[in-house]
Amino acid sequence: MKKEKERRVQLEDLGSGEDLSRAEVESSVLRQNILLLHYMGLWPMGGSRAYRCFTAFNLSSSATIIVMNVVGVCFSLSDIDQVTGALSTILPMSGGLLNGLFLLHQRPTLCRMVRTVDRLVTSQAQFVERDARLVAIVGGARRRTLVVTLGVSGYLFAIASYWVVIAFTLPPSLRVLPFVQLPWMPSSDPGLFWSTFGAQLYTAPFCSYTTLFVEFFFLAVMLHLSAQFRVLGSRFASLGRSSASKVAADSGAVYEELRLCVETHQELLRFVRFVDNVMSPFAMLQFVAGTLAVCVVLFQAANNQDLNTNLKCAGWLPGPSLELYIYCGGAHEVVHAGEALVQAAYDCLWYNVAPRIGRAIRLVITRAQVPPVLTAGHLYPITRPTFVSLVNAAYSYYALLSQMQNK
Repeated sequence: MKKEKERRVQLEDLGSGEDLSRAEVESSVLRQNILLLHYMGLWPMGGSRAYRCFTAFNLSSSATIIVMNVVGVCFSLSDIDQVTGALSTILPMSGGLLNGLFLLHQRPTLCRMVRTVDRLVTSQAQFVERDARLVAIVGGARRRTLVVTLGVSGYLFAIASYWVVIAFTLPPSLRVLPFVQLPWMPSSDPGLFWSTFGAQLYTAPFCSYTTLFVEFFFLAVMLHLSAQFRVLGSRFASLGRSSASKVAADSGAVYEELRLCVETHQELLRFVRFVDNVMSPFAMLQFVAGTLAVCVVLFQAANNQDLNTNLKCAGWLPGPSLELYIYCGGAHEVVHAGEALVQAAYDCLWYNVAPRIGRAIRLVITRAQVPPVLTAGHLYPITRPTFVSLVNAAYSYYALLSQMQNK
């Protein structure tokens, strides 16, 4: 009950959960990420019935194809190659569908998140403008998000295109669907085959890019949050340096500046807790689906004799790994930037200010020694070492699966 009350107070502090207006989206630092989700039918801007139908079509068609693929797997349970090959597509598609549903359900909370990020960036903008290094840090958050978005999206598009090209180039007697093979398809009429082909061709990339665009959104939030921690660190490090003497420092100007820094630090820590509450189920879903996907794709690549299958698996294998690393890398940036406040506060002229200011700075240093933490499912801290442990877990599952097949 107490936690629920604190959560309600936190949401009130973070502002309105109403849908973002187009003007707010255009002026937001997260504009590109919101527009990507909007084009996927997952972030409505207004009450357009056509857009709601577009969203419903995407989600329902994806769910239909997933069910069809699962039924197809049930016909091939005796063939572990067919099962693992189908799972390498079913797992990412299921994760994408659930990501889309979670996103729509959490839209009011995500609108609060966007408004809070913009407010935090604006609140420290006056300090950023004075320092070219800080301008580069804040601008770097946008550039890094853009580079990751273009790089990973382009890579997965190229891999998916190869899968489709292979399906088209095979002779009619050996025709296959682009992603998941269904036992009844080879003997069906061409109309049913090509309609299923088109449905897979549309829904599989939709689900994959839904997962990616949700991850890119949270990555942008984490990188901007990390940048704001670094801006705050610069403010802490400059405390007392503008004062010519201890008399000037004791005048209250430094204490007021320290108070504002502490308020910003508290606000950033509150926002970290808020991001953790919102992002945690998304991250946990990706950790489970991504780890299992790496396992089954690795199994396919190692145990299949078909050259085309091996090439497809080899190309697809880095995909789930990249999706796992996006969360781990972004969260690690936040943790590292939060920990860096200790050194930043220590670098200020704490020894040349009034005793009460020195005591306050020591309290800040003590508090900053507890780094911010982002988790998956409120159970698993998300850092770069977490990524290594997930890859190790995927390999362990692969080894177990291989032993089961060899018996």
